[in-house]
Amino acid sequence: MRFRSPGTRESPSPAVHVLLCARRVVLACVLLATPSIAGCSDDTDPTRRVTDTTASVTWRAEIIARKAHDTNVFTQGLEIDGTVLYESSGLYGRSSVRAIDRASGRVLRSYDLPATMFAEGLTRIGDRLVVLTWQERVAFVLDAATFTEVTRLEYDADGWGICALGEEIITSDGSARLTVRDPQTLVARRTVVVSLAGAAVTNLNELECASGAVYANVWRTDRIVRIDATSGQVTAIADMPELRPRSTTDDPDGALNGIAYDATNATFLLTGKRWPEMFEVRFVPTS
Repeated sequence: MRFRSPGTRESPSPAVHVLLCARRVVLACVLLATPSIAGCSDDTDPTRRVTDTTASVTWRAEIIARKAHDTNVFTQGLEIDGTVLYESSGLYGRSSVRAIDRASGRVLRSYDLPATMFAEGLTRIGDRLVVLTWQERVAFVLDAATFTEVTRLEYDADGWGICALGEEIITSDGSARLTVRDPQTLVARRTVVVSLAGAAVTNLNELECASGAVYANVWRTDRIVRIDATSGQVTAIADMPELRPRSTTDDPDGALNGIAYDATNATFLLTGKRWPEMFEVRFVPTS
């Protein structure tokens, strides 16, 4: 028997040392493989990497027609309803919503938001328009026919884009996350993280729901992505720098922003903040 002084630790034999090291390695692997331990879970992180092996389609815009657009409008939301185009314009002290006759370009009616509100995306639900605000987290609900304010709804995130898909509302908040909400209360039901080739796609902005999918502008770029609303996977990409007018070249906010689907003609109406034109386009695969 070997003796050791109180408070000292006897060195293990070589065999025991090997066994202890092996146990440490196994324990480390278990900890790394269990993200919920010690607060390491990233289940709620919208920028986490997501496994995504679905190949996306690359599109280009085939221009069908060009229409004039008011360069004073800081476009945040765009939606077609038959012969009427609804458009929301942002900035504090200048935020508004307009109904525009598509044939003549004449403004049929408008609604000015309070100066303390920054308008964002909009969508039509039944006979009402829902208009988001940016950091105020208040949605204005308007009668679509008269633009009379019906009510205001609060929600739990910054407001960027919004669209109606079936019986639900989908919103963006500038991250990689889309939130599915109750159409009457805007209460969140679930979220989905948007991903492309395994990486989260951030800066999702204006939204349009069409043919069962979600189309999103990517903030400060001239890119639109088509998103599977259930999985969050990007299924198509359209980069369209050729649409951007020269007048906005030095404006970081002057990128493409505004998507409206024309179900009658199966085309999209696109524009940007302070752009002089709107483009009616059809997305076609690149060669």
